[in-house]
Amino acid sequence: MSFSRESQAAGMIVNPNQVYSYSMMEADIQKLKKAYPHLIQVRVIGKSEYGRNIYAVGLGTGPAKAFINGAHHAREWLTTSLNMYMINQYAAAASNNTLIDGFNTRYILSTTTIWFVPMVNPDGVTLQQQGLKAFPKDKHASLIKMNEGSKNFKRWKANAKGVDLNRQYNAGWKALKGPKSPSYKNFKGNKPESAAEVKAMLKFTNEMNPEMAVAYHSSGKILYWNYNLTGSRYKRDHVYAKKIGQLTGYRLVYPQPNPPGGGYTDWFIQAKKKPGFTPEISKPVYETSPPLTEFAGAWKENRAVGLSAVGKMYSATVRNMAKSKYILPAKIMKENTLYEIDRYTLTTEIEKQLKPENLDLIKGQLAKLEQLEKKQAEWKKQGNSLHPGKYYTFPKTEAVLLAKKKAIKDWIAAIEAAAAAKPEAETPQKQEPDSSAEKEPAKKTETVSEPKTAPKPENESPAEDSGSQITVGNGN
Repeated sequence: MSFSRESQAAGMIVNPNQVYSYSMMEADIQKLKKAYPHLIQVRVIGKSEYGRNIYAVGLGTGPAKAFINGAHHAREWLTTSLNMYMINQYAAAASNNTLIDGFNTRYILSTTTIWFVPMVNPDGVTLQQQGLKAFPKDKHASLIKMNEGSKNFKRWKANAKGVDLNRQYNAGWKALKGPKSPSYKNFKGNKPESAAEVKAMLKFTNEMNPEMAVAYHSSGKILYWNYNLTGSRYKRDHVYAKKIGQLTGYRLVYPQPNPPGGGYTDWFIQAKKKPGFTPEISKPVYETSPPLTEFAGAWKENRAVGLSAVGKMYSATVRNMAKSKYILPAKIMKENTLYEIDRYTLTTEIEKQLKPENLDLIKGQLAKLEQLEKKQAEWKKQGNSLHPGKYYTFPKTEAVLLAKKKAIKDWIAAIEAAAAAKPEAETPQKQEPDSSAEKEPAKKTETVSEPKTAPKPENESPAEDSGSQITVGNGN
């Protein structure tokens, strides 16, 4: 299906083939929430400097979390279109149980949640798209001054107070050079993390605590991923970056020592010690927004990025949950987690084999999984008789394991339902042999092929080294 037909298909609420404004985004968010109430939740995480809402959209029902955002920079609002279209496409695919580039969207969103902030800078986007008419008259003179005397705001990059939001985060902020006063671009502010929009992003990120962040910018078709990385964290993030590079075709940027910071992903990696990436969509454009004709290519390049990210984040979430258990004595800890580890390992093996031709094998493995659950309950009961209260269930870990098992059982039910709905091939009635009649050749019955199911995304990720410090480079 071509992009234009795809964007007009049933279930497509977001239309990216237009100058996508703040008011359009607001309306589409409410329409998406109404269309997919089982998948989508909406929050207002703060207000812009001029009082516009900063929206966060949660997509999915699982415990593992990834974070995607767009439009830190005003003229880069095509990233808002990309965020919103991604939400729409993923929600529709999950509801219809269809694949996106081989990824089982329904299954992924049953075990993970992707949070989006599609427009970090609503004031700046509105100024860039609509000009002075969208702002109070008593602010026009200061806006024109920040724009170096011009009334054409197509090059505008900052928020409407003249602060560059992606030079506001407290990661290498002091070393940043640029304008000394508010400007249409590059003014880092008088102090870090002072802009209303940045405060909202920091508060929300700290509350959500995602395992990975992707901050979309434009332009250049490149990927920033490495900011003074060393050791095992360099190796880990390099693996992720190469995967995103393969999906998008974007060139990885290998910066020189001491690159500039101040960006969202710089702060995210420095503060959270987790991977963060800045893909720059669109062919290079100078001091303006990318043309609408760039969107089709940007979507094709990035449509699987969110699904790939959350697939890898599940493994990291399980590992982080397991770390909280290490306060127990070593022997009790090992016994207490023995069956949970076995259940997770077996569940992972099942996920890798989710194909219709493996149905009987998967059902057998599911039976083994349920036996492990039963043995785990018996083991913990015995353990608590010796060490009361020490052999307990970890709710977050159990929720993850049960969510994955439910998704597997739902997959089995769907395959069996599809098989039951197939018309049975006619079988000739058995007749007594007639030696006087010429024997007819046996009739062939057609076999209806099973529906194809793409392989699951890889769930494992390289082990973390919590002692190493990394940061990730930001976009322009």
